[in-house]
Amino acid sequence: MSCPQSADEVCRHIQANNTYYVDLEYMLASGVTVSSATLASTDSTMTLSAATVLASDTSVPWKLDNGEVVYKTIKANQGISFTINAGAVGKATITVVATLSNSDIDAVGCTVLTGGEAA
Repeated sequence: MSCPQSADEVCRHIQANNTYYVDLEYMLASGVTVSSATLASTDSTMTLSAATVLASDTSVPWKLDNGEVVYKTIKANQGISFTINAGAVGKATITVVATLSNSDIDAVGCTVLTGGEAA
């Protein structure tokens, strides 16, 4: 499966169980942090772990549009991590709903392309 990835689209194999990160800093006003987050998928067969707010600065691999992989630091309390496993082959949308320290609620979506064959 050929799958170019971008900031709002990830590719995964149906048998993979990987950790993913979402940097929410761009949507946060100065001094505002993420208090909690929930996840939902349009694929009812996809299993998502609970979203975990990153308690400390976390360095994660980041793939640039040219394919180069660099490391980006997500600041403490400004991003989340979660895992995906199972699911159906095809396209799904994951929605992250974040409750912020100022009581606002914001959301962001990501397209997940799942390929391969189940065991």
